[in-house]
Amino acid sequence: MDTRDLDFSGQVALVTGASKGIGRAIAIRLAQTGMLVAVTARTRDALDETVELIKADNGNAIAFPADVTDQPAVNRIVAGTHRQFGPIDLLVNNAAIPGAPGPDWENDSDLWWRAMEINIRGPFIVSRAVLPGMIEQRKGRIVNVSSSSAYLSSPYLSSYTASKAALTNWTLSLADATREYGIKVFAYSPTLVATEMTEIMSTSPDLPESHRTVMIDALEDRAQPPSVSAEGVVYLASGKADVLNGHFVDVRWGIDEMIKRYQTGKDPNLYTLQVLGRMS
Repeated sequence: MDTRDLDFSGQVALVTGASKGIGRAIAIRLAQTGMLVAVTARTRDALDETVELIKADNGNAIAFPADVTDQPAVNRIVAGTHRQFGPIDLLVNNAAIPGAPGPDWENDSDLWWRAMEINIRGPFIVSRAVLPGMIEQRKGRIVNVSSSSAYLSSPYLSSYTASKAALTNWTLSLADATREYGIKVFAYSPTLVATEMTEIMSTSPDLPESHRTVMIDALEDRAQPPSVSAEGVVYLASGKADVLNGHFVDVRWGIDEMIKRYQTGKDPNLYTLQVLGRMS
């Protein structure tokens, strides 16, 4: 998965949840390829910092503070991006929250549902606003940042796992619906990354100590910097992985290897394979 020589000069990207962590890393890396990057998140100061980091590296970016569940605000973001940069070529739906930690019988139902609002309704609203432009161009790519939690049990973070499972399956449906317009849609699972979200998941007092210990050990043993996950998004944006349109792409298994297995007819139904939790 070599992204060193990719040049996306003149193309336009919109990245949600870009004020920190994986979203910020994705925005910075896309700008390094020459893309004009519009970024959005709820926190203005942190979002401005992302733009400053991009511009300090000779990139071009603009910030639109907003909540992805606010449809009028999202419509203004898309219109503003079109006005200042041009039609959107790449949408990265990254904005997400961990949801309500703890056993379901003790969780607040509104807090539990808020994860569904941000993690699945948000991508739907942003995609709904962006897609007419992509359909008119008859091209475009959407990367929905999912998680291995989409197919693995996490009993004390059920709102997060449910939202990521919904996001992944919606991705498959959206890919089929937009295929005739030349649009590619991917559900992308980054590697385990030490971010503010995983910090919450590993330290919340609402989680059993045994669960926190497992998460802490995993972060210490396997966590990668957000930049590693950003490379996968850049690769998907390049068109080199378009054969995986409509599939769940887990960077841990190697995108090139997944392409090879799909093209050779071995395990063509990659999502079913991954639901079973194996790649061999």
